[in-house]
Amino acid sequence: MDVFVGTPSALGDVFRSAFVGASLRFIASRHIEYSLDYAFMDFEYYYPVSGSGPWIGPVPWSSMPAAFSGYKDSWIFYQTKHFLAPQIWYVAPLDDFGWPLAIRVGAGPAISFLVPSQAALYYPGLSDAFTQFKENFRTFLGLSLRLGLEYRPWSFARFGFEYLFIVDSLPEMGADIARFGFDYLNRSGNFLIFAGARL
Repeated sequence: MDVFVGTPSALGDVFRSAFVGASLRFIASRHIEYSLDYAFMDFEYYYPVSGSGPWIGPVPWSSMPAAFSGYKDSWIFYQTKHFLAPQIWYVAPLDDFGWPLAIRVGAGPAISFLVPSQAALYYPGLSDAFTQFKENFRTFLGLSLRLGLEYRPWSFARFGFEYLFIVDSLPEMGADIARFGFDYLNRSGNFLIFAGARL
C-alpha cells in the first residue's frame, strides 16, 4: 500500500491544488504490478453575483470575492473532486546495476468525479446554472499515463516520485503536444511523491 501527496505542475491543469491519496498495489511479478488509486483532489466553490444571480464558478476559495472571505467554514455552494484509477504498471528494477531503484511506467482509465453539495435544494437557481447540482455526482472518464522512479532501501518499503497525466484521450493528448510542445509537460501533469510498504 502506498500513500501519496500530489501537486499540479501547471497553471493549466484541471486539478489546481495539492491533494492526498492512497494506492493499493498487487505485485504480480518482478516486472508487472496492478494498483487501484484514489485521491481527494479539491474543493471548488460557487457564488452569486447578486441575490438573484448569475452564479459564478467553479473557483478556488482564493478567487472568491472579498465580501465572502469570512464565510468559508459555513459556505454551502461547493463541489468536491475525486480521482479513481485502476492501473497496470511495468516496473524495471535497476538492482542489476547495484542501485536500489526501479523505473515504473503505468497506464489505465482515470475516473474523475464531482460530488456537489445539497445547496441546490434551497437555491434552485444554482442547479439551473450548473446541471451537476441536479445530480448526486458526475463522472468523467479519461486516461491516466504515469512515469516514475522509486527507491527501495528495503524489501518491504519504497519511496519515490512520479509524473501523472490525466487526459481525455490519446488523440487529444497528441493534439495538445503538437500545440504546446515541451510546455505540455508543464501544463498538463501532476507531480506526486509517494511512500509505501509491502504488506
